[in-house]
Amino acid sequence: MKQYGRVVDIDGNIAKVECEKQSACAACENSANCVEKCKKVYASASNEIKADVGDMVEIETDTGRVILYSFVVFVVPVIMAVLSYFCADRLFGENIAVAVTFIVLVFSLILFAFMLNRRQKGRTVSRIVKILN
Repeated sequence: MKQYGRVVDIDGNIAKVECEKQSACAACENSANCVEKCKKVYASASNEIKADVGDMVEIETDTGRVILYSFVVFVVPVIMAVLSYFCADRLFGENIAVAVTFIVLVFSLILFAFMLNRRQKGRTVSRIVKILN
């Protein structure tokens, strides 16, 4: 996955890159009236090619890793919720099964997002591959 942005800070071998949310903002009907702050996203990227602050750069993230993390955070909780529904339905009945399913879904979404966020602290999954200017 490739993204383009401007280097705003460098700390050792890690660059903080400011990118625009191109795909998210493209489909938004309110993008013309949107506050500029919501269009910006910051990524930490490995700066092995020695880009300087202010440089326009192309950063690359392993697509497989992004898909895996998305699967873990969004699909696995849904699978867990469906399984919990069938188990709770057999044990307690439909009314309780719906409540158990909702609790499992919310809890697992929060749990997996928290776990991946903690796992990624201090790691960079993006790298600068090209200086554009």
